[in-house]
Amino acid sequence: MRRHDRGESGTTIVEIAVGLAVGTVLVAGILILVEQAQKTYMHSSEVTDLQQNVRVGMDRVTHIIQAAGVNPTNDNWGGALGTNDPAFTAFREAGRNCVRVYADLDGDGTVQQNDENVSFHWSTTAGAPLNEQRGTSGGQPDAGMAWVAAGTGPEELARDIAANPGGTAMFQYFTGPNDPLGLPNTELVPPAADPVTCATLAAAQRTRIARVVVTLTGRAVISGQTLTKTVTSDARARNVP
Repeated sequence: MRRHDRGESGTTIVEIAVGLAVGTVLVAGILILVEQAQKTYMHSSEVTDLQQNVRVGMDRVTHIIQAAGVNPTNDNWGGALGTNDPAFTAFREAGRNCVRVYADLDGDGTVQQNDENVSFHWSTTAGAPLNEQRGTSGGQPDAGMAWVAAGTGPEELARDIAANPGGTAMFQYFTGPNDPLGLPNTELVPPAADPVTCATLAAAQRTRIARVVVTLTGRAVISGQTLTKTVTSDARARNVP
């Protein structure tokens, strides 16, 4: 019969239990790290999506405003609008939460093509989208005119838009260095915003618009926390006096 020397020993139950406990702690720690990494990734991804949502909307609005007033046929801007001899106006509507821009991009004397008659409108309700519409629908200025394309209906441009910090209007209008009244860099303040229609500046004021400061604020609920992202752009209409 072989006797075990005192120097020889097997793995005891206590040692196995300790090893299992240590392994469990390590695995739990790894799982926590993985979970935290996933949360960080998701948070970063959602923040990036929030920023992209607002910036895409801003880029589109700025692009349209910069083209306002293209007039190759040299029509009389800001005059009375006629059926067959339209007198274009760069800014057909100009409100705090809305704007409609005309631009005869193809020089055919109408605003019927893509991006020639574009409007943007936000209903002022937190979380509502900023909508874009090409063309003019019934009840809107110049609806039914032969030189104006029929509206295609509003489309979501930027989702989940919130009110700007400090109550700043989404669209702010300013005169330029060639203001006909000799008052450059003067802000033209529209009426109070309307959630359905565009409460706009009067025609005499709209013809003085040279640049538009656009401020958009997007929001997102991330990990139970509401985050906002505000971007501002100074959009200068390149084709107005």
